[in-house]
Amino acid sequence: GMRCEARHGGGMQCFDGVISQANSDGTFDVDYDDGDREQGVPAELIYVQEIDAVAAAAEVAMASAAEKEPELVEGDTIEARFGGGPDFHSGKVAAVNGDGTYAIDYSDGDKEPAVKRLRIRRADDIRPETLVQGMRCEARHGGGMQCFDGVISQANSDGTFDVDYDDGDREQGVPAELIYVQEIDAVAAAAEVAMASAAEKEPELVEGDTIEARFGGGPDFHSGKVAAVNGDGTYAIDYSDGDKEPAVKRLRIRRADDIRPETLVQGMRCEAR
Repeated sequence: GMRCEARHGGGMQCFDGVISQANSDGTFDVDYDDGDREQGVPAELIYVQEIDAVAAAAEVAMASAAEKEPELVEGDTIEARFGGGPDFHSGKVAAVNGDGTYAIDYSDGDKEPAVKRLRIRRADDIRPETLVQGMRCEARHGGGMQCFDGVISQANSDGTFDVDYDDGDREQGVPAELIYVQEIDAVAAAAEVAMASAAEKEPELVEGDTIEARFGGGPDFHSGKVAAVNGDGTYAIDYSDGDKEPAVKRLRIRRADDIRPETLVQGMRCEAR
């Protein structure tokens, strides 16, 4: 659920967005906050929040969970949300389609030729305890019965969520019960706990902290100190060379022991060039 920046078109200016897909050639597709989309963005043009050692260890746990998450195969006994509705129904995987969907034969005789993976769960899968910014999801727009693909763009203090839909629409204050995400197995659930623990232990920046920041959103980090913590989540930075910036986004700042995440994944918030 990390926010990130990317340098659109390979230019020097960064724009906020979400990594919508990790491609097999090592590039990434980015959905920008302004509604634009870009395919095949090289990793070196994408900037995400650098993380400390605790978060890095949790990231390894998440990667391990992903590696151990078994693919569905023909004949698997599963449950799926028929027609994208709210309830799960028992059935079996009749076929694995080339586009990442599955043909499902339900126990009651119904059939569906192309069911998205996040509508399917195995017997030991559970809903993630926490929905977080950057998660891919389906949501029932406006409280209706029809589901639309999107990304959770913000977790609100009242327990609701803002959703950015793939069709460009945005909805604020969506209740958790109207949002569907990929259910996960016990290994992934344990990794999720590790990630939550990392988030809890991640110290906030405070005035006087020695940091490095990407001046003007450029590619290079420059040493400095936090001059002030702003109410909108940005920071005033006084650089060692005398430059100053009044409002620097958190993902442009790192502490001495922070490192770039080893893997960029779908759903990470980003800046891209």
